[in-house]
Amino acid sequence: MISAIVLTAGRGEGIFPFSTVRNKSALPVLNTPIIRRLVLQLKKAGIDDITIVTGYHEQSLRHALQGVEKISFVKTEEGYNPADIIRSLLKSSSSPETLIFYGDIVTTKENVSHFVNTHIEQGNEISIMSSQQKPFPLHALFLERDANGELKHLLFDRDTSNYWFCGILIGKTQSLTGYFDIEPGILQSAPLGSMPPLEGNLLSTLDTMLEKKCKISCIPATDFVIDVDHPWDLIEANQRALSDVFNKMDSSIIETSAVISDGADIYNNAKLWVQEGGIIEKGTIIRGNLFLGMNSRIDTGAFLEENIFVDSNTHISEYAKIHKNSIVGKHNRILHNAEFFGLTLDTVFMVHSCCISGMIGSHVDIGAGTISATWRFDDRIKEVRCKQRHEVPPYHGNLTYLGDYCRTGVNVMFMPGVRIGSYSCVGPGVIVDNDIHSHSLVIQQQQLEIKPWGPDRYP
Repeated sequence: MISAIVLTAGRGEGIFPFSTVRNKSALPVLNTPIIRRLVLQLKKAGIDDITIVTGYHEQSLRHALQGVEKISFVKTEEGYNPADIIRSLLKSSSSPETLIFYGDIVTTKENVSHFVNTHIEQGNEISIMSSQQKPFPLHALFLERDANGELKHLLFDRDTSNYWFCGILIGKTQSLTGYFDIEPGILQSAPLGSMPPLEGNLLSTLDTMLEKKCKISCIPATDFVIDVDHPWDLIEANQRALSDVFNKMDSSIIETSAVISDGADIYNNAKLWVQEGGIIEKGTIIRGNLFLGMNSRIDTGAFLEENIFVDSNTHISEYAKIHKNSIVGKHNRILHNAEFFGLTLDTVFMVHSCCISGMIGSHVDIGAGTISATWRFDDRIKEVRCKQRHEVPPYHGNLTYLGDYCRTGVNVMFMPGVRIGSYSCVGPGVIVDNDIHSHSLVIQQQQLEIKPWGPDRYP
């Protein structure tokens, strides 16, 4: 029997502006919250005893996990120490093996099952998941392994190793209890000049295991692993998950009440998954793979490129264009002549010559003519500030990130890489070139000069 501890208590400050109204692990991958997707994957791997360590916006996690049986919640207080909670849960556990998982990891069920099964088959005391996937997460902890695949050292320079720790650890409960009991509450092997936080966690405990000569097996990931620390990571996670769905489809799936017009221009190699009530009208152009959710509609003249996910009850109308690898949420309205690339959450509206590239939060109303600029004259990626650090996103860095419950006036322009906090309003004609905090109203002050004018001006 294996039990699991899933860590989701953090505030998720790095994923600004999308953690204002929810826990980061409640954000969706395709149409499923990260935490729900992860818990269901654990259950597929045969793990039923699952404890969710919560704190910040706990209720969003409970909502995301509604209907899932045999899970329990342990709520922490502000400023909690992860190692303290893990110690307590390990000491009260009756399972011989325990899996510990960061709750913002996105991967496949096959990868989770392979990791668990390999650990059991090899009879390891402790195992961690490692990956060589590039581009690496911004704050990846790198690893040095020996010829047998055992962990030798923790590294802090991405130029030294191609292996990084995926935030997933499994081991014998008794051994884990002993190591968590003596971890020092700080990462002691951090290099000279660094400033490790005063916090006991998985890394400080791995450090202790190495100090005590524990054998730690590094099991390679068999598929993608995305650590969702930033909003651009969520776009990447959705795109990788969508590619995984289409790669596993042998042929199109058309539910019985779905309607596809004979007049729709659908490219020959496109795989379609159209759920109940989905409608594709004549005159639409579908260039590649498409998932169309329940009761969603693609109207005449809409142009969808390849690898598109459209969730339920969404309407994409005449002459709208959805670029490849885009994910569109529930209850969206992308109407006449709007153009979109990226990821939208639920209940988003855009129309009339909008051109948006990025991630759009839920309940966002985008005014006509609103534009996302994505290219800079110097061809560089915009540097952003996350938790007092300056960072350059490894992908999707120059897109627009518009938080929940925002709206814009007409003809707003977002310059590359800006982030707009939730509950904000950007007035008409504003050019946004820096991040905007949540709960902000941004209005352009316009200076007008009015003079007499009429036929007597030109007799």
